[in-house]
Amino acid sequence: MKHKAAAFVVIIFVTHVLQHNVCAQWVKTNGPKNANIVTFTSLGDILFAGSPTDKTGGVFRSTDDGDDWVTVNNDLLAPTVRALTSSDGILYAGGTGSWISKDSGAHWAMGYYYYAYTSCYATDSGNIYVGTVGGIYKSTDSGATWLMTNTGIPEDPNAGTENIQSLFSSNGTLFAATRNAGVYVSRNGGALWTIASDGLLGDVSGNPFSTVLSMTKNNGSLVAGTQFAGMFRSTNDGT
Repeated sequence: MKHKAAAFVVIIFVTHVLQHNVCAQWVKTNGPKNANIVTFTSLGDILFAGSPTDKTGGVFRSTDDGDDWVTVNNDLLAPTVRALTSSDGILYAGGTGSWISKDSGAHWAMGYYYYAYTSCYATDSGNIYVGTVGGIYKSTDSGATWLMTNTGIPEDPNAGTENIQSLFSSNGTLFAATRNAGVYVSRNGGALWTIASDGLLGDVSGNPFSTVLSMTKNNGSLVAGTQFAGMFRSTNDGT
């Protein structure tokens, strides 16, 4: 009888463990270790993660769907990465400056001005847009050259520059979110920007507009996530 009871307990335990594993929604991967991961992108089946963590940050690469990771910071002189994107087989990493890799992160080269702190990227029709504390830069030649394209975007009164926090592209329309100065929209490749912040209320610090940290579109609506002010949704691109 004791053996039957023990066997029954074992069966219940094994069943519980199997059910737990089958139902688990998240499984921890083998790295990146001791890194604060804030951004992802992919090139084909290769996954990349970026971290701004001092001394242990940079770009990490996984070729097995995120199970294992290796650091790919060779020639990346400032491995504090807060933004990643890819286009036409080229990988872009931004943090202190913007960096370009044409061999899946094996080697890096400086993309543009080293001192321009990079916070975000957007891609549209083969063009690359990068948002920095000094405004928006655009490249039409895979990062070989960059042109500042800020017409219509005001300076952050606290920084003295066009401080860009987030970029988003959808069907030829570009959105740029600034720090304390609202969201702007461009329908001509960034040549001219107009304000699109109607209803985007101020934040708890008394700024006229909430600082938007991320944007996306869902079922035709533009969705914006802000700093300290929650989420906003617009059905007419914020205009």
